[in-house]
Parts: sequence; C-alpha cells; structure tokens
Amino acid sequence: MEDHPFRPPVPSGNIFGTWTFNQDQYFNPSDPNFSFANLKGATQFQASFPNLQREMRNHSYAAYLTDEWKPAAGLTLNLGLRYDLQTGIWDEWVNFACPKRTTAS
Repeated sequence: MEDHPFRPPVPSGNIFGTWTFNQDQYFNPSDPNFSFANLKGATQFQASFPNLQREMRNHSYAAYLTDEWKPAAGLTLNLGLRYDLQTGIWDEWVNFACPKRTTAS
C-alpha cells in the first residue's frame, strides 16, 4: 500500500483485553493440564480499540418548507417539502464515481 499524505498512521489498541485477578494463579496455555476454567476471581477486564479515523471531506445541505392551510372549520391541510444534498461523499481511495484505471506494464 502506498503512502498517502492524508492517511493517518494506524493506531494500536488492546483488542483482546487484559484480565485482572485478585490473586496470582497458574497460567500456562502450553501445558496440556492447564484449563482456563480453573482461573477464578477475575476482578476486572479492560480492552481498548484503536480510534477509527477517516478523511472524507463532504458537505451536507438541507432545506424544509412547510405550510398549513385551513380551508374549512374541521379540515386542516399540511404540506411539507424537503430537499437534501450531499457533496463529496466518496473518498479518494474508493471513488466509485471515477475509478482509477491502471495499465499493465
């Protein structure tokens, strides 16, 4: 994957987590006699996930118009019109509107 000036470095995290126990216990997953079920007294589990960062510059515009009309004493008509526009919704690495073409050399 090529370096890109706008792509931030991938941060690290502890996705598998860390267990804390209230006393020391035998732990050797390579030992055939070891069993995770024998671990007792877990007091805390903590995991951290890396921050998800992305660089997508886009703009959202929205407008909503509403009107209420009472043509008769027991009749009320409501009318609403909504318009939404998003620009720049594809990032430059996955641009579906204009895919980058490569040629074999």
